[in-house]
Amino acid sequence: MVPKARNSEKTDDFHKMNLHIHTPFSDGTISGDEIVRIASENGLHTLGICDHFETTKVENSVSLTNISEYTEEIENWNQNFNGKILKGLEIDSNPSRTDLESLVQIPRTIDYLLFEYVGKAGFGGLALQSFLNLRRSLPHAVGLAHTRLSETFRGIDPQKAASILGENHIFVEITGGERNKVLNVSGNERIHLFEADRIYFQAFRNSPVKLSIGTDCHHVPTEIWDIQPPLNFIAELDLWKNLIIP
Repeated sequence: MVPKARNSEKTDDFHKMNLHIHTPFSDGTISGDEIVRIASENGLHTLGICDHFETTKVENSVSLTNISEYTEEIENWNQNFNGKILKGLEIDSNPSRTDLESLVQIPRTIDYLLFEYVGKAGFGGLALQSFLNLRRSLPHAVGLAHTRLSETFRGIDPQKAASILGENHIFVEITGGERNKVLNVSGNERIHLFEADRIYFQAFRNSPVKLSIGTDCHHVPTEIWDIQPPLNFIAELDLWKNLIIP
C-alpha cells in the first residue's frame, strides 16, 4: 500500500475504510470470516487486518515464522469480501518488548506497519528521532496508530510536525472506537484522540500528511464498521484530500 491523497473532496464516493482490526492471530476475538460478514453487511469497502507483531505485551502475536500463514489467511478472507482487505501489522515501539531490528525482515507481502507508543515515555515507546531513523530503513508504508500527537511531538509546533510526517512519508490514523479515548481538558468527559489533538489535524489540512481511519477493533463487533466519528471529523476540518487511497 502506497498512501496517496484523494483526488476529490466529495463524500458521496467516499471509500469507507477501517485499517486497524485485530483477529485471533494476536489479541482479537472476532474471526476473520465474521469480520468480513459484518463489514460487508455495513458497507465497508476496505479493511485492514492489523495484528500485533512479535511483542511480549500480548500472549499471541504474528511472528516471522507464521507470517506466511497470516498473509495467506487474509487473502482467503478477501475472496469472500466484495472490497479489499489489506495486510497490516501493529508494531509495539517499546524495544524491550519488540525486537525492532527484526522489522527489516518483514516481507513486502505486508502492506503497512502501524507503530504504537512512539514518543510515549510512560509506555516505553521509541523517542521520535529514533523512530524516524528506524522508519527510513523500512520499505513498507508506515503509520502512527492511536497516537496522542501532542505527546509524540512534544515541544514541536503542529506545522513542524506536519513537515516531519510528510518528509518521512508517515501517515496518521484517525482513531475511532472507545478503547483509545482520553479525558478532555476539564476531566469530565472522554473524547477521541483526534479531538484532543485537533490543532495538529488543522495543520495537516494543507500539508502532504496522509490520514487513515481505524478503530483498533479487538472484541466489539460494532467497531468493525462504526467509523462515523472519524468521518464527521474529516468533514468538519475538510481533510478529504489527506485521506489515503489504499
